[in-house]
Amino acid sequence: MTVTLEVRDNVGTIRLDRPPMNALDVA
Repeated sequence: MTVTLEVRDNVGTIRLDRPPMNALDVA
């Protein structure tokens, strides 16, 4: 959950819909 929050703060467009791995890939 913490990772998702961090990713949301960094990207903003990525949400719980996508896993943290994808978020990091996009970032």
